[in-house]
Amino acid sequence: MPGLRDGGAAPSVLRGGPLPAAPAAGETVLSWYETWVRETPDAPAVADGEHRWTYAELDAAAVAVADTLRGRVGPGDIVAVCLDRSAALVAVAVALARLGAVYL
Repeated sequence: MPGLRDGGAAPSVLRGGPLPAAPAAGETVLSWYETWVRETPDAPAVADGEHRWTYAELDAAAVAVADTLRGRVGPGDIVAVCLDRSAALVAVAVALARLGAVYL
């Protein structure tokens, strides 16, 4: 991915672009995100005024949410989520994507 392999920083709400090229055919947005987690775990990923999470911290939160919902939420489910725009909402969105669900 451009920006990672050449020493650039991962994109984030703190830094903005430049974003790499769109995911290749067959590559999902989730796999694209997981590449950022794997290759730049300490880079800032999301900030909401109160919280500034790195990719590793965001991913740990997403794993915890997915583990909590596993068995109750599955592929194709639409999950009602009542959260303000926040780092927590991003973690929930990632968790639901991993479970094959989406949020409303």
